[in-house]
Amino acid sequence: MDRKQLLWLLLTLLLFLLVVPRFFGDRRPPQPEPTPQIPETTGWGYGGMRLSPEQIAADKVPAYTLGSVDPQSPYRFQLTLDPRGASVRYARLAGYYYTVQQKRTENKTPEQLEEWSYAVLSPVAGADGQAVLPFSTSDLLVAEEAGGPLQRIDTRMSPKYRLQGADDNGELFHFGWEPTELPEAEDGVQRTRFRLNLYDPATDTLAYTLIKTYEVRPGSYSFRMTVEVENHSGAARDLAIIQNGPTGIPLEDVRGDQREVIVANYMAGKGEVSLPKNGKTLRTKSLTAAQRQPLGTNAPDGDPVVWAGIANKFFASLMYPIPDGIDPTNLQAAVTPADLVVPPAQTTYDFHTQMVGTGEGAAQLVLVQTRPQTVAPSPAEGAAEPATQATQGASSTSLKFSYDVFVGPKDGEVLEAAPLHAMLNYGTAITFQSCQWCLVDPLARGVMWLIAAGGSLLHNYGLMIILLVLVIRLALHPITKRSQVSMLKMRKLQPQMQAIQEKYKDDKEGQQKAMMDFMRQTGFSPFLGCLPMLLQMPIWIALWAGLNASVALRHEGLLPFWITNLAGPDTVLHLAEPFTIPLLGRMMGPVTGLNLLPLLLAVFMFLQQKLMPMQAGPAGASKEQEQQQKIMMYFMSIFMLLIFYNAPSGLTLYIMASTAYGVVESAVIRKHIREREEQEAAAEVRVTAPGKRPRGTRPKKPRDRYRP
Repeated sequence: MDRKQLLWLLLTLLLFLLVVPRFFGDRRPPQPEPTPQIPETTGWGYGGMRLSPEQIAADKVPAYTLGSVDPQSPYRFQLTLDPRGASVRYARLAGYYYTVQQKRTENKTPEQLEEWSYAVLSPVAGADGQAVLPFSTSDLLVAEEAGGPLQRIDTRMSPKYRLQGADDNGELFHFGWEPTELPEAEDGVQRTRFRLNLYDPATDTLAYTLIKTYEVRPGSYSFRMTVEVENHSGAARDLAIIQNGPTGIPLEDVRGDQREVIVANYMAGKGEVSLPKNGKTLRTKSLTAAQRQPLGTNAPDGDPVVWAGIANKFFASLMYPIPDGIDPTNLQAAVTPADLVVPPAQTTYDFHTQMVGTGEGAAQLVLVQTRPQTVAPSPAEGAAEPATQATQGASSTSLKFSYDVFVGPKDGEVLEAAPLHAMLNYGTAITFQSCQWCLVDPLARGVMWLIAAGGSLLHNYGLMIILLVLVIRLALHPITKRSQVSMLKMRKLQPQMQAIQEKYKDDKEGQQKAMMDFMRQTGFSPFLGCLPMLLQMPIWIALWAGLNASVALRHEGLLPFWITNLAGPDTVLHLAEPFTIPLLGRMMGPVTGLNLLPLLLAVFMFLQQKLMPMQAGPAGASKEQEQQQKIMMYFMSIFMLLIFYNAPSGLTLYIMASTAYGVVESAVIRKHIREREEQEAAAEVRVTAPGKRPRGTRPKKPRDRYRP
């Protein structure tokens, strides 16, 4: 290896160190900044549940559940509802757990199921000390006059406002919406309704009523949420709502924060819903400004935003505002994606996102702010009750919005199992982060499908990965063999090539022409040495992306006692105090224990480098070149150890198995070449002229020592 090659190697390493962090993101989410506040009204009274500060501090706020976390039940998840803002405290998935040990525990108690089931949604500790709850209806915006300025009424848990009928001493209470558990329907649909009354402080009369309903269906990974505001003020008002969406999704990778905000638009030209080409997702590190950022645009000449949500590597929560006239549970055959989209000119909502929480507990929040709509007053008591269905762009006695919310794994079949979700193209929520190239995306999805199908058939996903290695390496064996033969030939021809370089060292054009003539005469092609690597590069990148995003590998293993989670490192010994290697922490994450698989990968990588023909040292190589070759062998082994130390063991297993196969394959090919050369040497036929036999085969006559 000359200096020029070494320089290129160092530049490649530097580029790799700059690019790799894009796969893993920043481990520390940015700190939020204050969000501009809408002017706030004062003195409003509330009619709802009284929650004492002691209840809040002890986390004993009443909870109401829909669905179940029991894998044997017909429900796919359980919603734990909170009266504060009529929010979702937790959304726990049935059959998904935090650790392998929890998954393997048999006969789990109800308490264990509740505690261990994976929560896609959870509260986030806000910067002001109050919890930011998923799907909390946080604010009601009121304009006293049509087109006038909006005033904000906080509908969350807050000590700032007096409850209706509070004590004369002005004691402040926390409050929650009043719940009503509705009877379960015959088809198993469960519902809970919350209500909050807002009173005019001047007249002490009912001004507005907020009604919020949650609905969970058996066999579905989505729930329905409906928010309605009734106007009892006696006059028409412009009303709007700020509705929190999903937040609090956990981290799933020790190497960095791979959580992201996903937004999908309706592409009128294609007639489909999909992620935009530019800025497909917003990673945590992209949300540097914690002020609310718009997600896409609903401008009349733009592609309208259809749904948005948050996701980590394996799970997602997606929020879709349902247009009037669409029943997600009973889509008609004639419905097209265009029917599921509100035209930009009629859109009544805008998606936003912002960071909430501080430090390691910071997380993304997706929220929806509706545009002001004029709402007519409800008739006085005793009058005929009007219809409550809101019509976009028209005045009615209530403001009503419905949402379909998906909470579940990022599995292609699950994401598009429901006809609505398939038409909304929820499968695009499976993103490959920095690997979203035109060729890699279909290859990575193919890898995910193949591993999921083969793993379920073999009942061992680790074995399926090893089988995949064998199939790919056997398919590439002819090319690999030709490559190694070419590299061995190059090694033998190295002295002659060096002689040509020395002869034409002052004539670059002559050197190039002489080298091409020499290669043509000898039948040598240096391209063959690079061909296997070039062919495997797209496959490797697709495997990197697919194995890194495959939820099928989560908590699936190779052996009962080792590599028990193919989606995480194979830690065999945990450290009491994790540590981070300087300059490499962002790329490889913290060292939390002894991971055996990356060490084996480094060993096999060293052996493979040692057996490669070019690594054996070119004929006539100097001691300096041989020393550089040895340094490169150690360098590549250590480099692979650091890169894959905290990588998912499924990905490391594939590369280690492929490298081990390469070691055996290289040894077999070298042995085959050596045997063939020996056979060719033994089969050589010596041609002699007629007459006397050659002296080498004819015995000499004894010389007469006495002959003169």
